[in-house]
Amino acid sequence: MSFIQQMTEQELKKWREQSPTAKQETFELIENAVVIDITTGEEITDKVSVKPNLGSALPHQVQYKQREDKVAKYNAEQGGFVFTFYKLAERIDGDLTKADLARLLFLATYLSYESNQLKFDNGVAITKKQLPELLGLKERAFRTFYGTVTQLGILVDNGDKVVMSAEYFYKGSLPKTIKPNEIAYTRTYVNGIRELYKEYGATRKAGQLGLLYLVIPYIHFDTNILVSNPNERQYADIDALSLEEVATLLGYDANKITRTLTGIVLGDEYVFMITQVGKEKNVVVNPRVHWRGTSVPSGTVDTLFQIKKRKGGN
Repeated sequence: MSFIQQMTEQELKKWREQSPTAKQETFELIENAVVIDITTGEEITDKVSVKPNLGSALPHQVQYKQREDKVAKYNAEQGGFVFTFYKLAERIDGDLTKADLARLLFLATYLSYESNQLKFDNGVAITKKQLPELLGLKERAFRTFYGTVTQLGILVDNGDKVVMSAEYFYKGSLPKTIKPNEIAYTRTYVNGIRELYKEYGATRKAGQLGLLYLVIPYIHFDTNILVSNPNERQYADIDALSLEEVATLLGYDANKITRTLTGIVLGDEYVFMITQVGKEKNVVVNPRVHWRGTSVPSGTVDTLFQIKKRKGGN
């Protein structure tokens, strides 16, 4: 007797609602099932009948849940994330400096869920008065920065609270209005950005941190390589940007771009890794800083950054 013949009327109704793929996966699961008596350790497959529990997840649902769990774990290990939308390009070197972009990336790590208000990790609101110390800026430099970003509407000062415009950064579920083919965006991880800002935010390298914003439109969604077609799903069709092309896009001299990119490190890992195949060099962004993929970074991407550490690293 097949397991379908053993189903109740309610179970049959649920079974008919499943997709052909789900039904096939269930057939294969039951066909290959091995039943063990957990008390004796004896295999008793031939002594029992097996049927699916349609009140629980089917195989394809289990796989999806497992993937979701891995992503959630990875995100938590990085301290959580905010969505960063690439909408400030036209402001660069006009109203905003690259160092300003680094400061905005840093402040975005303090966004509260969905309200986008700046808050410390303990939930206490961050006031304008506390921002100079948090950013590591002297009063004059802070006034210039704050005046610019409030005038542009990136930060909104409501007196007792400071809110960041969700048009540029957002903490919460990705709005359904966001279309990957229409706007470049990424997840920006809290721990990575805070560690980098703590190391470089108050130094002359703050501008180099701003490059982490400028590269967003070119980060491939599944490999973190800088490319011209970031949404391409066929690996064979990915058009990786050469190091020279990256230099041009970022406004740097081709002879100085290597030192610029490798001059920023996260712990003992490069933030920008330069790879070479043949004569062409390409650039990969560390997934502990930015990651847009729907799954966790592949073992290859993650491992490369751990293997290719800066000399002298721990």
